[in-house]
Amino acid sequence: MLKPNVEYTPIFEDLIRKIYGNLYEQKSIDKTNINRSLHMMIERVANARELLVKGIIDEEDYLSIKSDCENRIDILGTQLNDVYKLDVQQKQSLKKPTKCFLKPALIFRGTDNSIELKVASLFLNKDFVYNDPDFISQLKDEVRIVYGSQYSNAKENFEEADILKNISKEQQELISNVIKIELNKGNKISTQNATKVLSFLLKLAEICISIKIKIG
Repeated sequence: MLKPNVEYTPIFEDLIRKIYGNLYEQKSIDKTNINRSLHMMIERVANARELLVKGIIDEEDYLSIKSDCENRIDILGTQLNDVYKLDVQQKQSLKKPTKCFLKPALIFRGTDNSIELKVASLFLNKDFVYNDPDFISQLKDEVRIVYGSQYSNAKENFEEADILKNISKEQQELISNVIKIELNKGNKISTQNATKVLSFLLKLAEICISIKIKIG
């Protein structure tokens, strides 16, 4: 069973918070737009009712407009419920997503094949052979670093390239934290591999959140 180095847990939780924050910001915009659309649908039905009373449209037209608006309101109501669901989840603890990080096997509970394939692609090398008994050797380098499997840095290039030029200062700090974690363990990793570690943690966090949103 894979067990991560607990030193990476704070970084993972920080990424979870940031992803939730970005999602919540977008959902807040969605909530405003949904409420506006709901108001428009209600107003449209009221206007249609007024036109019916005035004899400008017949009852068949009115019922058609009313039915269309009711269907749209149902859809908008579902979307609005999803927004509030995310709001509640954001305010809850990070316990469930973090559990998936600490015990990756939990990711597969109640998920579909698309999630399983995504996780396999995230953890394993592309040339993975499914009947290979040496499962650990098929893990990507960044996964082996995070989950404490034996990892050799013999092939690493420690010359600083232009890797950090196109990323934010916040990401640079996280990459530096990854390097420090490994140094504290007596391991030296390149900036390139530290960047891969951060990318892996980010993608894993996104998967964990998508599962939490889907199954609650």
